[in-house]
This record gives sequence, structure tokens and C-alpha cells, in this order.
Amino acid sequence: MTFDPAPEVEESVEKPENSYDLASGVVVVVFGSAILLAVHDYPTLPSGELGPSLFPGIIGGLMILMGVLLLGRWFNDRKTVRPAKAKPEAVHWRGWINASLIIGAVIFYLLVVDFLGFLTTVSIMTVGLIFRLGAKWWVAIAAGVLTTLVVWLIFNKVLLVPLPLGFWG
Repeated sequence: MTFDPAPEVEESVEKPENSYDLASGVVVVVFGSAILLAVHDYPTLPSGELGPSLFPGIIGGLMILMGVLLLGRWFNDRKTVRPAKAKPEAVHWRGWINASLIIGAVIFYLLVVDFLGFLTTVSIMTVGLIFRLGAKWWVAIAAGVLTTLVVWLIFNKVLLVPLPLGFWG
């Protein structure tokens, strides 16, 4: 019994250019810069303690860092890889829908937090988003409510940040 050798297969090490890194990097750097610009005018505390610009400033700085890393990855891929024939990529609607729901949740928060209060609004948001991501209904409710309570305890009781009570208070 003889075996025929496997046919030679031409391997391609070329991969398509990742334009998502470019777009994401630019957007993240712009938003991070906007956050730093906004918190630049926040008042400082006379006692020398950390002021209200600390956490948003950290987030803005980290966003800029991550955006620069994405841009660096895009530049490195562009420099070393040339696509032979780029096929049009399929649109992944699920990702766009999930991203839109997160943006919608933030808008929902801004519109109703003063009426419903922090605990109710954030519980509705987190339960809805966790359920959308595929969790069972009881897991979504438990995780959403517990997460909301932990965040409320940290900000309201530990950091003494007043959060809206809505119609509850």
C-alpha cells in the first residue's frame, strides 16, 4: 500500500489590514482628550485632598493610552502586512446592536435618573444589558441588582458622592 504525498499548499501569511484599530484608536483618543479637557476646569479642594477631577482624569488618561496603543497596532500592521485581495468583511450586526444599546442605556440614565433615582435607573440598565448579552433572566436580575448595590455603596457611603434618590427620597 502506498500513500500519495499531500499536495503542496501555498500558505499565505498576509492578513487583511485592520481598519477597526485606526477608527477605534482615533475615537478613543478624541473622547479621552475631551474628558481631560472637561475635568481640567474642575475645582480643587483647599484641603489638598484629591478633588473631583481625579477619577475622570484617570479614565481620560487611560482612554488616551489605549487609543494610542490601538493606533500603534494599526500602524505596525500597516507597515508589515499588505493584503493580497481584501474581501469585503461581513457586517456583524450583533456587535453594532450591543454598542447601540450601551449608548442608549447611557442616554436613558441621563434622561430618567433624576426621576427614578440612581438605584432604580442603574438596576434597570444593568439587568437589561446583562440579559441582552445572553444571561438567564434570574442571573441578569441577581447580577444587575447586586452590582448596582455595590456601586451605590462604594460611591454613596465610602466616597460620599451624593447620588440622586429620585421619587424614593
